[in-house]
Parts: sequence; C-alpha cells; structure tokens
Amino acid sequence: MRLVPILVLSFASLALGCSNPIAPPDGVALGIYNLATVDATNLELSPDQTFRWGIYGCDFGGGGAGRWEVDGDNVVLLPVAGEDTFTWMANGSFVNATERVELSSGRFEGEITANGSGPGGAFAQTWAEGGTCAVCGGMLGPTGQEACEDPYLGGVP
Repeated sequence: MRLVPILVLSFASLALGCSNPIAPPDGVALGIYNLATVDATNLELSPDQTFRWGIYGCDFGGGGAGRWEVDGDNVVLLPVAGEDTFTWMANGSFVNATERVELSSGRFEGEITANGSGPGGAFAQTWAEGGTCAVCGGMLGPTGQEACEDPYLGGVP
C-alpha cells in the first residue's frame, strides 16, 4: 500500500512538469557564495538547477541569471534556454558576456573555484560560502562589507 502515495506523487510531478532535482557533485554545494571584491558580489545555486548572482556597490547594482548542469566533478553555469550568453563578473567588470563558467571545489572547505572566459580574457575566481552585503555611507561606493543572510542577487537592492 505504500506504493500508492509514491505513484501518485510521481504522476503529479509529471503532470506539473516537475523533475527530480539533480544534486551537484561533492565540493560544490547548493546555496550562496561571495566573491572577495570591493563591492558585495554574491552567487546563489538553487535546487531547481538555476543560478543568479548580483553585485551591489551602493551607487550601482547588476547581476545575471541562468541554469546549471553537472559535468563530471564540475557544475557548469550556462545561459537560460534560448540565450547564447549571460552576464558575469570578471576582470574588473560586471558586464562580461559569458557562454559558460565551470565551478569546482576550491582549495579549502566552503570554497568553490569559478573558471571561464569572456571579452576580457580568461578568469579564475575563488568564491566563499555565505552572502555579503555592502555597508553604504560616506562617498560613492561601499565603506565595507558584512555577512548577511539576504544578500543582493540582482534586481532591486
């Protein structure tokens, strides 16, 4: 009799267009990561195989989004279906049109490494677990950063 609820859920999932979530490989966990930059720069990997990232510098904000796939031991960030590129933060600019970024486990626990290329050339980045928020005040740009649970991930700050 326990098969009935499982079958009902399976059929309901198919009817609603749901699929079983795919887990990323060891060393690249779902969640929020931050890039050590002057501006608060955050990346979120979601269970529905999407990602979004944002950069916020008090006097500006930006970001991008797309989908992710597992490729061996890596997670590959790709544009949304139907697009050729997505915007990515690299080489001092957050407006790089990028086709793919490969994420792998970092040197230390809680870190991931992002490798890719764009108009500014190849890049390698180290992202740490957890989100950061800009501390705004004074002149243009942030006066610092602090850990936060609801970091800017594109959209309206």
